[in-house]
Amino acid sequence: MTKYIYSILYKHTISILVVSAFIATVATIWHLSYISRQSTENTALYTAKNYSEALRTFRTLYTSQVVVPMKKKGLDITHNYADNENAIPLPATLSMMIGNHLSKDSDVKTYLYSKYPFPWRMQEGLKDDFRRRAWESLNKNRYQPFYEFTEENNQRILRYATADVMRESCVNCHNTHPQTPKDGWETGDVRGVLEVSFSVDDIHKDLSSTAILLAVMIFSGVVFLGFILHALRNSHRDLEQQASNMEKEIQERKHVENNLIKNETLLKKEQLASKQQTEILQILNHHLQTQDLLQAGMVKIIESSHSQMGLFYIFNKQNLLLEPKNGYAVPDSELFRKNYALGESFVGEAGQLKTTIHLRDLTQTNWPLTGSGGMVAIQSLLFLPLVVQHELIGVLVVGSTHSHYAQNTISFLEKILFHFAAALSNIFSRDEIISLAEDLKVQRSELEKQNKILRNQEYELLEKQREVETANRLKSEFLATMSHELRTPMNIIIGFTGLVIKKTRDILPKRQLKNLEKVLLNSKSLLHSLNDILDISKIESGKMELYYTSFNVAETLGESVQYVDVLKNDDVEIILEIAPQLNDFYCDKEKFLRIINNLLSNAVKFTHQGSVTLKAYHENDYLVCACIDTGVGISPAAQRFIFEEFRQEDASTTRKYGGTGLGLSIVKKLVDVFQGKIELDSEEGKGSTFTVKLPLVSPSTKTDVVKSNSILIIENDIVALQSMKKNLEDEGYSVVCSFDKEQGLHIAKRIIPQVIILELFLSRESSYEIIQSLKCDAKTMDIPIIVVSNVDDKFSACETGIAACLVKPVEKKILIATIQRLCLPENLSVLIVDDSPEIQEIVKNVLEEHGHTVTSAYNGKEALQTIERNKPQLILLDLMMPVMDGFEVLDQLHAKNNWRDIPVIVLTAKDLSAEEKKLLQIKAQKVMEKKCFSEKNFIEELKKVLTRV
Repeated sequence: MTKYIYSILYKHTISILVVSAFIATVATIWHLSYISRQSTENTALYTAKNYSEALRTFRTLYTSQVVVPMKKKGLDITHNYADNENAIPLPATLSMMIGNHLSKDSDVKTYLYSKYPFPWRMQEGLKDDFRRRAWESLNKNRYQPFYEFTEENNQRILRYATADVMRESCVNCHNTHPQTPKDGWETGDVRGVLEVSFSVDDIHKDLSSTAILLAVMIFSGVVFLGFILHALRNSHRDLEQQASNMEKEIQERKHVENNLIKNETLLKKEQLASKQQTEILQILNHHLQTQDLLQAGMVKIIESSHSQMGLFYIFNKQNLLLEPKNGYAVPDSELFRKNYALGESFVGEAGQLKTTIHLRDLTQTNWPLTGSGGMVAIQSLLFLPLVVQHELIGVLVVGSTHSHYAQNTISFLEKILFHFAAALSNIFSRDEIISLAEDLKVQRSELEKQNKILRNQEYELLEKQREVETANRLKSEFLATMSHELRTPMNIIIGFTGLVIKKTRDILPKRQLKNLEKVLLNSKSLLHSLNDILDISKIESGKMELYYTSFNVAETLGESVQYVDVLKNDDVEIILEIAPQLNDFYCDKEKFLRIINNLLSNAVKFTHQGSVTLKAYHENDYLVCACIDTGVGISPAAQRFIFEEFRQEDASTTRKYGGTGLGLSIVKKLVDVFQGKIELDSEEGKGSTFTVKLPLVSPSTKTDVVKSNSILIIENDIVALQSMKKNLEDEGYSVVCSFDKEQGLHIAKRIIPQVIILELFLSRESSYEIIQSLKCDAKTMDIPIIVVSNVDDKFSACETGIAACLVKPVEKKILIATIQRLCLPENLSVLIVDDSPEIQEIVKNVLEEHGHTVTSAYNGKEALQTIERNKPQLILLDLMMPVMDGFEVLDQLHAKNNWRDIPVIVLTAKDLSAEEKKLLQIKAQKVMEKKCFSEKNFIEELKKVLTRV
């Protein structure tokens, strides 16, 4: 049966095809009549789109290529160009002219209208429903054309509207035009609507004829196919194979197309994310209030993350709690109304760890959302911290009805919240500044009120202050006079007594020599008491000044022990215990010695037998000096006032031991000046322990600088360096050390030392590089350089300009002689200016013993006459003299160019004010007090000053 049917079909193929072709032709004509209408609309839309695009392209080209250049050349751009010879039409005006001109030869009509028309185009407003609908639609989406097909005068009409978008070149003109109906235009705003309108009936007729012709052609083709069907059967198998191949190719193309679609989708998502990020950043830039920023930002975050709820928690730095501040559709749950501490719940945990927490598949959490009528299942939650520069600002909670958030959404939110946190931090900082400003304003108002009261009080106290100032001035003048009048004869007695002892030690009988030593001892004791009284006055008046310098603790304490050794009984032993590796101490050396001397003097005074032990060590950040004696001790009652002025245990103590009762008082006050501590541990009959703790101060914390007469040693051999340093310091030199050549070069250029001692390193070239660097610098080129090495290299030294070469190990005698040769001139001419012949004689003897030539003057006027006759190389100057004092002498020296370079050492017994000290620091090289005068100290200071001659 099947074969029979196939046979019939095969024999009557042509007949069947003809009938089928007729039926197909009828169906085709009917279908084409349907799709011709659709095709007519599509053709009309395509025509309208091209027409609009042509007008827009022409307008853009006219604006950029004609309007902008002509405007720069001074032509007017106006709609009323016909009445103005120096004008051309506006782009919109010219576009409408072209549209109207083209419509003369066709039924295409062009309109340009706006909700904000210029006065001369008021008739082109939104005057019908289509225009109003087009305006609303294009403002929502300026990229989507708006069109409608309408029936007018028995014709089918297409009205096609596109957005006239404000371009960058048009914004300024529209915003600044004097007749503009609206300002504030921005690039991208919809300025107006371009409408193209024409009839589509002609297109429909053409398509209908085409459809009929197509149907006839199809019928004819089918008939023709019948005739060639037989021929085609032979190639049927080939066609099937080709069809199979084509199907495979189509599948492959579909696969490629799907990949392109996926990539396009991904690109669109990225563009959308970038757009959303830009919008959020614009919100951050435009909102300066916390609540406004949170509210506007929350809406965008919800929209961009496709969330259904959100809530901001802000971290309160006062109570350290995360507080809910702004939400969107927040669930009506206690969980979202309470404050959270760091680490509490997921909110606090996200804030404490500063990391994102993602909760998924929350199938049991049905919360009613704010503003919704039913229950919404929040199935996933995100807790995201807001952090800027490691500082927590807050936490954002968002929830979704989906089972989880995509990773790209989480990454997007984290990126946005970084900017969000920075914006909130800036707002908080600004609010804090404003709050502080308000507080300061209130405080300033209060201060102004208080100032008025204080001014009234100041007026009342003015007279009293003047009286106090007068009294203080008289007191200061009295103390200065007493200082000079009392210290000068005492220094003369001490100086001459010491000089006699020194010169007659081998001549006088021992008894007379011992008597002279008693005179010297009691004179120093009297001067010490006088200094105590004057120092107490200076401390109480706040005029005690500190001069910090680095010094060796062990050596300084040794000097103090030598000072009191002559005061003790023969049955008393003085023990000095210094902790190993005790570093140099940075302090006022003179005041430090006063503390130790007073403690030791007090100890040996009240110790008849046994020992006085002085210990020194470091404890935390303090230098501790403990004075331990086995003397009479102090009763508990006396310990309460032992540090008060002029107080001893009882009157009998004063009669038995003598003294002013100021020693311990001065110790206590000086320790307080250093911001230190003093402790007393004593038992009556067994002895006392005074412990002084002075803070360790770094040189960088004081204004003191390295002295310019220092010697710099650059040496990487620690043993050799320590040896040379000790030898130089023993001779009174200030030494700065460096183990590294680069560091040493830096120090040399910073402090400008008097002499540089440089080790010849293993790499000779590196040492010569340092020498060349020093010699090429104007500040250091004149500094003498001594090279020390393991070999005698004098020939190389001469070639490189080195002052001297020494071979290791360097002997002290050779080192000192070399330094003195480079630094100290011999046989200086020194002028002593002092009204005391005794002081002149003492100083003259000391100087002449060291090979210097001395001349004398008894007042300033006589000194200037002497300088005029013979300019000295050094001047020793007293301040308080008749006829002309020392200050006027300094002024005269600095007034003349040829005298200004003479170094001056001031030697005075006057208590100097801060202003006087400041003046002398400028005009003199050194200020020495006569109360501290000793041959050793004088020679050491003289050496330091002479290095500058």
